[in-house]
Amino acid sequence: MSDSPTNGKRRSVFTYKIPGTVIGDGSPDRTIGLVQITKRDEDTAFKRAKNESHRVAYEIAALSLAFIDGKAVNVAEAEAETFLDSIGPQGRILVIAAVNKLHTVPDETMQDFLQAVEVSTA
Repeated sequence: MSDSPTNGKRRSVFTYKIPGTVIGDGSPDRTIGLVQITKRDEDTAFKRAKNESHRVAYEIAALSLAFIDGKAVNVAEAEAETFLDSIGPQGRILVIAAVNKLHTVPDETMQDFLQAVEVSTA
């Protein structure tokens, strides 16, 4: 496995700012860069979660976290997990919400898809 959060591949990075007020303890604002996860990332997240459904979102967020304050996350050093642990529960909720938004189909697209169903007999 590569130490790079993008595994050496060019991927779109979505940048968000986590307010220091959410992190607490007088922390400064933190900037994160998220990437959309791959099927391989999904498989890794489910393995790390060890069939504990409440851990899946955390593991997916950790795998999506590519940059912290402009610096590439070192996957081998578990920097994503360390960061997620350091930003408190509200910070983690913001990161997980951003990851969910990146991977959710817009409502209009979902409705168009579902309405375009064709029924046949096999």
